Amino acid sequence: MRALLVALLLLGSIPAQRTWVVDPLGSGDFLDLPPAVQAASVGDTILLRGHYTTATTVDKGLRIVADVRGSGVFGPMGHMIVRDIPVGQEVVLAGFVSAFLFEPQNALTIQDCAGKVHVGAWYASPTGDPIQTRSFVRVRNCGHVTFRGNRLIDVEVEDSTVLFTHSILAGDAWPRGTLPTQTGLPGLVSKNSDVTLALCIVEGARSYGGPAIIPGIHMTGGRLRITGDSTVPFSEGYRRVDGGFSFNRFTGQGTGGPAIHSDGGLVEVDPRILLRTYQGLPPIVTGTSEYRTRTIPLLTSSQPRMGLEDVIARVHGPSGAQAWVFLSLPHDPVSIPGVGGDIWLDPATLLPFGQGTIGTNGMLEVRHPLPRGILPRGHTLAFQGLLLDQGAFGLTTPTMPIVLDYPPR
Repeated sequence: MRALLVALLLLGSIPAQRTWVVDPLGSGDFLDLPPAVQAASVGDTILLRGHYTTATTVDKGLRIVADVRGSGVFGPMGHMIVRDIPVGQEVVLAGFVSAFLFEPQNALTIQDCAGKVHVGAWYASPTGDPIQTRSFVRVRNCGHVTFRGNRLIDVEVEDSTVLFTHSILAGDAWPRGTLPTQTGLPGLVSKNSDVTLALCIVEGARSYGGPAIIPGIHMTGGRLRITGDSTVPFSEGYRRVDGGFSFNRFTGQGTGGPAIHSDGGLVEVDPRILLRTYQGLPPIVTGTSEYRTRTIPLLTSSQPRMGLEDVIARVHGPSGAQAWVFLSLPHDPVSIPGVGGDIWLDPATLLPFGQGTIGTNGMLEVRHPLPRGILPRGHTLAFQGLLLDQGAFGLTTPTMPIVLDYPPR
């Protein structure tokens, strides 16, 4: 344990820059987010300490984190854009909530980023009448984007590598106020991308304006991997993909879409994943992609809240398998020949977190305390596991929690 703390101190010793505070009530450095982003330098942290800040464009490596006892802040309101982040820089967004029926809604675009982007605790709300702006997430031409612990609306990924863990991706119907012309969207649209969904819920939209077929996921080219496990504490339902449906108000009939529609590329789905359609009607999966069913081990972790609780990592896999858990700073995914999956761990900061045998409940749990001050707020960690089962090695999916140093309650 002492060695682990020393290693965490080394991880946290990466040069930290200035911390800026945004508070609309006047107790910080700025009243709103845009001037804070303009003033901040690469590596700085911006704490949002009040509600209803304004979205802006971020084009340099910053950590923008809510600072309100872990409950999140309303905002940034409007369209947040992260773009042109260079190699070696990292953007973190964490702890934001979209208020239902508030204008404008929270939208997020991440584009043309060679550096890393991590999003945690971004809670978007479905758009309701009479709101005329909408929530959505767009990721385009990015090499390393992760989402953990989010509720996302109308997600579209194009030419990117993206990891979703412990998140909800829900499709919405649009436009509002004109039900006969509504068009519903899948929870996830993936175009020529490498997308991993671990412990997620994906839902196609419920539309009341037309006969369109709405899948839960619509993929064109690339690779899609989906895994989950019913043994995850408090999250046993986070392992399903639901097709959407269009409801005809005049006939009273609904048309359901498949859970997944994919053309081209490769789709891999763990057998523990629930694929569902409206009223349980087939087909469950449609399209021309190569489709494989295989067990994909996964790793889950708790949310690091420094000084408040242990950090817990859990490997979910076959009973009796040997498992090792590793911790590092995030790294761009690299394929390892002969071992299923990609490794997202940084060799320069890699350290062991724990090891053991997976129990009869299909899980190995490892925990260590994370005392206050070991890592700075907004720091992103990478956990990933290695399994040895019946003479074969395999990698778990990773998880990328963001350290949030909430004040004591």
